[in-house]
Amino acid sequence: MSDPGGDTPPSSDVHLPSGTPGPRRQRRTQDPLLDRLVGAIEREYVEAHEATAPEPQRSHIVYSLLAEEPVGLAELAGLDYEIHASWHLGMIATGGGLQHALERARRELACQLLQIAQGEIMWIWLGASHEPDEAHLERLLSADQTAWQSLALGKVRRGIDGWRQTHREAKGALPLALRRPGRLVRYADGPLLVAAMESQALATWLMELLTPLQARPDGGRRLRETLRAYIDAECNGSSAASMLKVRRQTVTNRIRLTEELLGRELRSCLAALDVALCLAELSVDDSS
Repeated sequence: MSDPGGDTPPSSDVHLPSGTPGPRRQRRTQDPLLDRLVGAIEREYVEAHEATAPEPQRSHIVYSLLAEEPVGLAELAGLDYEIHASWHLGMIATGGGLQHALERARRELACQLLQIAQGEIMWIWLGASHEPDEAHLERLLSADQTAWQSLALGKVRRGIDGWRQTHREAKGALPLALRRPGRLVRYADGPLLVAAMESQALATWLMELLTPLQARPDGGRRLRETLRAYIDAECNGSSAASMLKVRRQTVTNRIRLTEELLGRELRSCLAALDVALCLAELSVDDSS
């Protein structure tokens, strides 16, 4: 006979009182409670680590994310930025006057802001659960262009892969932005030009396209100016003539001469010529 006050466990044939839930029913009842408890613990853990991490640590986390290396939950919380947010816009800036515009953009567009200092250069991301209005954002950033020196922008992109890609685009556009101080430079405005600036072989090949024009007495200056206006006018001779303040026939004659010197029709290489002219303009700016 078992001792009621002892430690002997009850026998397996003990019957539960009527209405007492069985083990399986108890498990079904307790699982949701357990899930809520675990969720609450996780939230408390994240909240306990939500204080922004020191700058060196934040930089390390960002480098790891860009390199697609694993990053823990606590480290991500230290960024104080939802890296898995639906939409991101990457920027790279020089000059210290952009902060006011960024804070205004963060408030008006309901975005999160992530900044990492790289010496005198700042890596920046704006993130939001909704797709940001790029035109509105650019107006905010351009409101006081004297406040910053150079500003390169990627394209608004989605998810963590988009977070990486928009940064790569801004990084690619930075050399062009540095050559155009006070101007907001988008990667999307000249991806071929950015590629040419990163590749000496490509840049040399493109510049050689213009070499035949140098045979003219003025070194090809007028033909290059006409070619630039013609391309900007989407190959409309009348519009190009209006830009240059010359007769339409003058433009037609110069374009025909250009094709003869190049040995090809312009329409077969317009994109390459456009980039080549941009490179030539940048070379003039560098030498001035």
